[in-house]
Amino acid sequence: MRLNRLTTILTLAFISSAVFAQDRKQPQDVNLDAMLSEIQYSSDDPDFLEMIWWLPNEFWMVSNSQDPTSSEAESEEIANIMGDYVIIAVVKGEIGLFGGIDFVPLSDLREQVKVTYKGESLTLLEQNELPADLKNFTVILQPMLSNMFGSMGENMHFLVFDNPASGELLPVDPYGSEPLEFELGKFKPVADLPLSSLIMEKICPTDNALMNGKFNYCPYHGTELVSQ
Repeated sequence: MRLNRLTTILTLAFISSAVFAQDRKQPQDVNLDAMLSEIQYSSDDPDFLEMIWWLPNEFWMVSNSQDPTSSEAESEEIANIMGDYVIIAVVKGEIGLFGGIDFVPLSDLREQVKVTYKGESLTLLEQNELPADLKNFTVILQPMLSNMFGSMGENMHFLVFDNPASGELLPVDPYGSEPLEFELGKFKPVADLPLSSLIMEKICPTDNALMNGKFNYCPYHGTELVSQ
């Protein structure tokens, strides 16, 4: 009886995990632009250029899976380097009368930036506290940002956050719904979790249109959406 019960439990667990796995897109099927729109946050303050770019492990998995020159082993290696940290790229600058930008230096940015997960503030690490590979990886990325964003990229800095002393909160679950909040002075964006770009779209049975996978009901017809 006990063996049969254990078999039933394991079977149900497998079915549940399989159904849940179907809701997640494979990295190569994720729209990278859609994902970037969910992890890059820019303020609408006309006097400041303010941007926070959250770089979860899933971002590297998706981008590497769509790069024919990258391998799965490289994706796993990058994920190991990133660990369970919260890594963000941050830039802030005051926009002058004629469009010139005075960028805020790293020392001041560190004083203005906060990250909160599940209601607790994460710990901002000093550069000398980072693992050697992670430190080197951020150094390698810096010129890439300069090429992508010009002077804005030159003044974009990587900040790494770890678990607070009060407990183990990380890693952040991009498929979960726990609040992940950022702060850059008065600019306070919130990640809209789970990231819809990582989740399979659902189908509206009325017209077979694909809808955001986070929705349970069609916003146009009110009908319950069906999983693919």
